[in-house]
Amino acid sequence: MRPSPTALTSEDKKLQAFRDEVISLYEHEPDLLALPDVLFPSVGRLTDGDVVSYAEFHHRSQALRALASVDDDPAARARGMQAFARHRHSHPFWQYQPEFYGERALRESDFFSDDEFMALPMAREALLPSNARRLLAIVFQHEGYAVTVVSLRVSGSPPFSDGDRDRLQALRPHLLRCYRQAQQRTVARLGPAERLRLAFPTLTPCTAPGDGKSNALTVGAFMVLPLGFLNRS
Repeated sequence: MRPSPTALTSEDKKLQAFRDEVISLYEHEPDLLALPDVLFPSVGRLTDGDVVSYAEFHHRSQALRALASVDDDPAARARGMQAFARHRHSHPFWQYQPEFYGERALRESDFFSDDEFMALPMAREALLPSNARRLLAIVFQHEGYAVTVVSLRVSGSPPFSDGDRDRLQALRPHLLRCYRQAQQRTVARLGPAERLRLAFPTLTPCTAPGDGKSNALTVGAFMVLPLGFLNRS
């Protein structure tokens, strides 16, 4: 006998939660400025992450906008950035290259055992001082931009499960579609001068982020040069 509609299993609830988050992403209709704050809670809930980070890298100008779902200490952020820069080439997992990630969601545990991770210079110098222990990441690209979304758990947390990985991996095409739509909305709202800066980003000096949401725990992994025309005021 089939269960009644109200007798939902845990997996039923997770599937419904996934559908609800996907619907919410599209309902918000964000532009590029609003997109991170829309995806942060969705990714956090679906992966049970403590912190979610978002980074948007423009290949031609080498500019990077990086935000996180929590605030941080600027000094700790600077130390994390320096440490991550020293060690990011030690393994492809840390480089967030679309060619390596493809359509997959990847975890640190896919490549390192617990003992191996704790011995890594990347972990000891960049991640653990910021209390970051578990990472689950996706990467996608669109029209010259590479976007990285990372869910993180603090020290003492369990590893990301296969279910966590599968849900983020299933969410990836929706995030890519939302990003494309957000980019279209942003361009449609730009004035002539802003359109020029978008077309020729190397002509636009980059400025510091206005809201302090680059987080050492999550985005200290990046050398942050925010996109000028997208900078929050």
